[in-house]
Amino acid sequence: MKLEEAIKQFKSQDDLLRRKRVGFTNLLIEIEKKRFSEEVQEAIENELEVFREPHSDARTLKKQMKVFRNFLMKELKMQPGNYYSSLGTGLGLALGTSVGISIGTAFGLPLGPIFGLTIGSGLGLIAGILIGKKYDQKAEKENRVLDHL
Repeated sequence: MKLEEAIKQFKSQDDLLRRKRVGFTNLLIEIEKKRFSEEVQEAIENELEVFREPHSDARTLKKQMKVFRNFLMKELKMQPGNYYSSLGTGLGLALGTSVGISIGTAFGLPLGPIFGLTIGSGLGLIAGILIGKKYDQKAEKENRVLDHL
């Protein structure tokens, strides 16, 4: 199924899954705007073949949309916008906190763990965001970011 056909099909249907369909249609429009190689474009269109027949069951449609999104993420290495930044934020905060508490207790001061906690979590958060932004920029240059994923 061509991307244009899929977009028209999802825009024309009106039902209980309207919000999901709008999000999925936006994803398809974004894929259409990106310039992918012929083999990637063909793989996407082959994966869209399951949407050619009408779906009466909402659960089946949601499952197939999820399978398509997983295909984009795992097979084509696509990712949502700011993926690495959010991942780096969480990891930096967790690791920075644990290292900060460890260093704070090593000094043996009465407020050492508290100072270690605040300084460690702050530095870990900043480091995670910076490293995540670097990887997000790299993914953007490689044309692997889809905002509506």
